[in-house]
Amino acid sequence: MARGFLVAVTCAALASVAAAQSPAPPALPYAPSAPDPARGAELWKKAVAAHGGAKSIDAVERLELRGVSGRTLPGQEPIEMSSRTQMIVPGLYRHELVTQAGPIATLLNREGAFVLLSGGALPLPDAEAGALRATANRNLAVLLRTRDPKEYRVARVGSARLPEGEVEMVEFEMAGEKTVLAIDPRTGLIRQSIYSMPMPTGAAQVVATYSDYRPLSNGIKYPFQSLGTVDGKPAFTSRLETVVVNGTIDPALFVAPAGAPPDLPTGAGLPPPPPPPSPAASPAPR
Repeated sequence: MARGFLVAVTCAALASVAAAQSPAPPALPYAPSAPDPARGAELWKKAVAAHGGAKSIDAVERLELRGVSGRTLPGQEPIEMSSRTQMIVPGLYRHELVTQAGPIATLLNREGAFVLLSGGALPLPDAEAGALRATANRNLAVLLRTRDPKEYRVARVGSARLPEGEVEMVEFEMAGEKTVLAIDPRTGLIRQSIYSMPMPTGAAQVVATYSDYRPLSNGIKYPFQSLGTVDGKPAFTSRLETVVVNGTIDPALFVAPAGAPPDLPTGAGLPPPPPPPSPAASPAPR
């Protein structure tokens, strides 16, 4: 029973939501327009400044977030669990949920990507590992870091109206992964991120909405609340309680334990649990 609950939390939060959807792709949650790289670069620069500035963002080497993560499974009441996310830049990431049946975590390190449960580790197949890395890299403390302009592309691609007011949509593309960010042109804050997530039934549209921005100890502004939908249906939430910048994090936390978890086949294909919309994350290992 415990194993079944853990697997359900791991797999169903996104996969079962996507399976319930129509095969037709969802409509874009914004009014698209012709790509405008100049305006995109202007908005990107404003977003970096609004979130604390390049110097503060680039100075983040370690990040730890604690709070409560929620998952909404079709036909069930929402589940809330204590969560902890830790990262060491570059390349190390761990997101842990405390479930009724015990802790479960996803891990990225230089050896690969894993699901950790019951004292063992399951390596994720390439597709799921890539999806986890891409989602982790969308953490705002990573996404807004300074990069060689040749490594990425930005362009304004539309507009939308959110409860906070009008936003302009900026597409960020790097290493083949695209994320559309809703940037408030008045404040520069990022209000949403929109991206595709591979599912067994095809790509699903994930929309993460950010709120409750607070300054961190080094001056970065970070959203303490977020909620996410998959193909328009509620899927996950995050309420942060503490965020520690450049504190002490034990590197041993990023070592995958040897051996598969009990009663689970080696190499079983388990997609990662959906991280909170603002997961602490690191760039993909190099």
